[in-house]
Formats: sequence, structure tokens, C-alpha cells
Amino acid sequence: DMAMLRRRIDGLRTVEGAVWRDVETEGIVPPPRMWHSLTRIDDDGRFCVFGGASPVTEELLDDAWLLQLPSRPGEAARWQRLWPRGGAA
Repeated sequence: DMAMLRRRIDGLRTVEGAVWRDVETEGIVPPPRMWHSLTRIDDDGRFCVFGGASPVTEELLDDAWLLQLPSRPGEAARWQRLWPRGGAA
């Protein structure tokens, strides 16, 4: 339907106005990577980064990291290494 299409197009316009910016971080930072996944966990600014490969050695990575974005201006984002329990099914 046209109303849904207009909402989707308006959402794309919002992305066009987005600007990349540096965010100060606290804690241990994950190593650089390529071909990883980044998933938004919730609307509170939490993201999970998983896997990928080292851009230097191309070694595959199987680690997981949580990124908590700051909730107020002037605060730093915080990285946390995740240690999932269990294994592959």
C-alpha cells in the first residue's frame, strides 16, 4: 500500500541526513576486524559485534562484544567482551 511505501521512503531520507562521528570509548576495545556482524540488541543503544576476520592476518575471529552507546552527551561508549555459554547445537 502507498502509505507503507511513503513511510519506508521517509525512513530512507532520515538515513541520508545521518552523519558519522567519532565516539569516545572506555574499556578494552575489540581488535580490528572485517566481515563481522553487527546487530542492534535494543533501542537503548546496545549492539553486539560477532566474529569476522583480522584485516592483517585474515585469521577468523569467533569472539563476541557488546557496545553500549552513551545515553547522554559527553559520556563515553563502553565495550564489553562477551563469553557465551554452551556450544553449537
